[in-house]
Amino acid sequence: MNWATLGNAANVFTLSLAVLYAIFVYGHGAGWWVATAFGENWARDGFCISFKGSLMHTHLLCFYGDALFTLALMYLTGSTKRAELVPIKQGAPSVFFHGVAHGLLWVNEQYGFGMPGPGQVFFQTSMPPLLLAASALGVFAFWVSFLCMQHNPIPLWFNILQSVIHTIAVGWVVPVFLLFCYVNTVLFFNIAGASLVFGLELEKDRFYAASACMISLPVMASAWAEPLLCDGWLVNWGGHILFDYTIPLSQVFYVLLVFASPPRSHRKSS
Repeated sequence: MNWATLGNAANVFTLSLAVLYAIFVYGHGAGWWVATAFGENWARDGFCISFKGSLMHTHLLCFYGDALFTLALMYLTGSTKRAELVPIKQGAPSVFFHGVAHGLLWVNEQYGFGMPGPGQVFFQTSMPPLLLAASALGVFAFWVSFLCMQHNPIPLWFNILQSVIHTIAVGWVVPVFLLFCYVNTVLFFNIAGASLVFGLELEKDRFYAASACMISLPVMASAWAEPLLCDGWLVNWGGHILFDYTIPLSQVFYVLLVFASPPRSHRKSS
């Protein structure tokens, strides 16, 4: 089998789904059309949110789960030196900071902007200064953990610059309703896009194909599944955790596959 072709196809399909999702969501937010298939709960919050007003709120479930999954990924990859697992090992902190970002959304809903209204942005001038500073630092750490921990030829300074720009955009430019769409699009083009260009640790072998098919594609598919399943089912079972938990779970399954497979050879394979 031509593993490079399979991995390339999976990454191209994933990026195509990300573009379609961004267009569909932005068009709904801009009033160009109504995304009726995405349901009322998603249309109101931009996420599928369950258990509002409780400590089992979706954003908190994301925080709890991501903290535990981070420990699991660190345990599984902590002692390995296999090149196929370097992106998972170095990227484990991003799972935690993803959960932190959800925790910040919950804190801001409770003590900052409340439930966001149309066009409202994340960082409000009326927020307590300490909360504003903590939110900005947390969002910046989120971007750094995803973008600067990547193991590819993209220079560190460029990813730090990206982190600053995206922190400003998420905080003061992009409406809260479009936050998930914005973040999702940026991350997929940085992660799946870089993988498409550079491969997995500069190789396009069976592990490159497995990563594209087992991580990137299922995560993007779950981004579509969340709003489509929200009203009829998902809102009663945790909502956005479908997407959130798919990220570390897909990585765990990939790690287990790698451990069950012989190491990649030193020569580049297709």
